[in-house]
Amino acid sequence: MLNLPVEKMTISQLLGRIGSQTWVGLKHLLYPGHGIGRAEDTLSTALETMGSGFLLLDHHNRIIHWNAFFEKMYPWLKGKLYHEMPFQEMLEYSVSVVWQNRSKAEQVAWVKQRMNVCTEEGIPHEQLLPTGQYIQITERRTPMGGVVIIYHDITELRHATSEASTLAFYDTLTGVPNRRLLLERLGKTSAIARQTGWVGVLLFLNLDKFKTINDTLGHNVGDALLQQVAQRLQSCVRIDDTVARLGADEFVILLPNLSQDKSQAAVFARKLGEKIIATLSQPYLVGTHTLRSVSSMGATLLGVEAWDANTLLQQADIAMYKAKAYRSNALCFFDPQMQEVIAERVKLENELRQALANNEFVLHFQPQFMNNGSIVGAEVLLRWQHPERGLLSPGEFMEIAEDSALIIPIGQWVLRAACKQLVTWKNIQQIGGIPLAINVSAHQFHSPTFLQDVLAILSETQVPPDLITLELTESIMLKNVEECITVMRTLQSRGVHFALDDFGTGYSSMAYLTRLPLNEIKIDQSFVRNLGERTEDAIIVQTILAMARSLKLKVVAEGVETTAQMDILQHYGCMFFQGHYLAKACGEAEFVEQLAILH
Repeated sequence: MLNLPVEKMTISQLLGRIGSQTWVGLKHLLYPGHGIGRAEDTLSTALETMGSGFLLLDHHNRIIHWNAFFEKMYPWLKGKLYHEMPFQEMLEYSVSVVWQNRSKAEQVAWVKQRMNVCTEEGIPHEQLLPTGQYIQITERRTPMGGVVIIYHDITELRHATSEASTLAFYDTLTGVPNRRLLLERLGKTSAIARQTGWVGVLLFLNLDKFKTINDTLGHNVGDALLQQVAQRLQSCVRIDDTVARLGADEFVILLPNLSQDKSQAAVFARKLGEKIIATLSQPYLVGTHTLRSVSSMGATLLGVEAWDANTLLQQADIAMYKAKAYRSNALCFFDPQMQEVIAERVKLENELRQALANNEFVLHFQPQFMNNGSIVGAEVLLRWQHPERGLLSPGEFMEIAEDSALIIPIGQWVLRAACKQLVTWKNIQQIGGIPLAINVSAHQFHSPTFLQDVLAILSETQVPPDLITLELTESIMLKNVEECITVMRTLQSRGVHFALDDFGTGYSSMAYLTRLPLNEIKIDQSFVRNLGERTEDAIIVQTILAMARSLKLKVVAEGVETTAQMDILQHYGCMFFQGHYLAKACGEAEFVEQLAILH
């Protein structure tokens, strides 16, 4: 057994290697009726002598045991773990530390992928830590529905085989994987994609007119250029992506697990492809030569159809030649339908930029009512007066705005326009003094200039700050709680109010609620929708209202659509409402008319 490769050992064999005392204690702990108290003492002692990291999760995926060696492997978790900590919470904290330079979307995708692996019982998988250690992770279900996770350091094993592997699987000029390793990874990635539903993308890149550089300046210059190209490609991709060289001036980038929606996966691939093309277009300094290069790139989706690795490579190659025929520095998809989707998104993104420049956005207002029927405020909603397609709701363009980072200037426009509107209404009888709630996106809130931007707009418009309520979703708070609290308190000291939107939809709501400097919370419409039909939703709504009363927070129920919902909410003690039952969102003129009648 001791001579078995680590990846072929069973969990009991692996534990046997690191200490039979641990396995004895673990069996007693996992199987009912074996003297739990004595087994826990035995296990606690044994865990600290293990040469591997150890986690034990209960049937709710909460951490109930770990050892010191686990914290040694993952030093950023030392002192952060606690009994019954959700495994997902640990992963989210860990990825926020290790991937500080990655986007929130990439971090969330990694956590989802890691949680999915928990279901692949007994299949070892590896993780490369920032410390350079290679960790093999093996998971097994317990009879009680929990999970045993063993973290085994296989760094020495990887280093021992790296030299032979380099010669067999890596390009000797650039150091990136060669065709053989690419095809192996591509086959596995494609199979996993079909099983899990997570779509990936294969990018095929060719350097246009590279032969001219080789012929005119010599192969030494060409080789140096290829080395720099490989370095730039690696700087553009994620840690789990693969950059490979097929030969000559052809490179392939394998992007696994982009999204469970193929359109979203294609959008991510397009953005990365454009980033790569722009990066490769920058000048290269090779000796005394300053060189420029243009590229053509083809793309195909993984996991959508049951294609083998060679077929997928051929599809991306065909798409690359389509891009080359189109123009330099172009990206084309093998799937014509997907290419059409991407082209439409590119067009809409360009039109969004023009919309900002041409002032095509307008504000609509969703009235908020008190239980006596009077309007006490409104939520600001964005609309796009498209010159050809008419009035568009955020659902038709906001996703593109988020993906393209246009959400930040659009968010600034909304805040400035709302403040100007409040100033316009200030001295109008029956309208002045009506507060407005304005949604803030995660990208906007975490922008380095968010605080300065808000303060500048308040100063510029001279709006009374207490008429402004900034609505934040719970996901915004998860990235950096202390930083969020600092920003909120600074603005709150100027008079700005804060509301927590979509309350109750995230696992950490209760934990953070008492810490955040909030003025109100909004009950998510998903709970309001089923009032009178689902007992669970009724309990959640009553709990939220009771918590809010104890914390002296205003509560607004969103999405009130029926008389029954309104009656139930009032019976539970809710005093503020918004929804189509009371009034639909409308333009400024209609909103003012409603105010004149009801305010």
